[in-house]
Amino acid sequence: MSMISVAVHWGAGRHVATLTVSEAERALMFTPIAFIPGILSYTVPKFSVLILIKDLLSPSRRHLATIWILACVSAVLTVLCIVVVYAQCNPSRALWTIGLKARCWDPIVLIATSIAAGASSALFDFWLALYPAVVLWGMEINPRKKIALSTALGFGVCAGSVAVYKCTKFKAAGENLADFTYTAVDLVIWTNIEANCVIISACIPMLLPFVELILGKNFLNGGGQVFSLVTFGSHPRQEYGNLPNDGAAEKGAGAGRREDWLRQVQGGVHVQSKQIDRA
Repeated sequence: MSMISVAVHWGAGRHVATLTVSEAERALMFTPIAFIPGILSYTVPKFSVLILIKDLLSPSRRHLATIWILACVSAVLTVLCIVVVYAQCNPSRALWTIGLKARCWDPIVLIATSIAAGASSALFDFWLALYPAVVLWGMEINPRKKIALSTALGFGVCAGSVAVYKCTKFKAAGENLADFTYTAVDLVIWTNIEANCVIISACIPMLLPFVELILGKNFLNGGGQVFSLVTFGSHPRQEYGNLPNDGAAEKGAGAGRREDWLRQVQGGVHVQSKQIDRA
């Protein structure tokens, strides 16, 4: 946001014809610089959501490998998009130096790369949002908890929708580079909206214990049953048992970390994990 604020100060958001040469060059320089933290701000938080879902729902190895591949492809395309922005002209300073002669790639290269990065980002967002809802809805837990957890873990739908809409703005911006201080406005706005949606979706699940603190534990628990979540691939199963008297966590660093996540997301209820052989 600081780089965008600097770019706006020098004229970003206004038509280049209304700016002096000095103002236009500074606006054109700081706007691409702002794209770097802007793009990374909606890419990096997705990995924290992925790790949360992995520890909470324990997908199969094949499923987990597929999702990590999707995450890596999305990250690579994002980095490639940043590289193309600065490599499209030789010398690169022609992007912000008015009147400098340079050899530049066809704008379709940047447009295609940006759309590919945006599409992979949207696909990743939709999976992170819909997969937990599908798994949780098939579990025999209180409907309130199903809705609360599905909503908390599914806020990424908003980020995915924003990413899809943002893809429709790349062509207009890429084909009007001569007035980039004005045409880049939509990209800047929707990039920041997408980044905020991703950050919110990464933080919301950790607010569930706070919600129970304010509204009471029974708001989500709906009873005193305790269940353990075990999965065969992506198909969850619950096994009901009695709450241990001492409330001790299972031994082992992996089991302890998994139980910590479950305690936070499931409102502090003790979950007794069991190890089973996978098919």
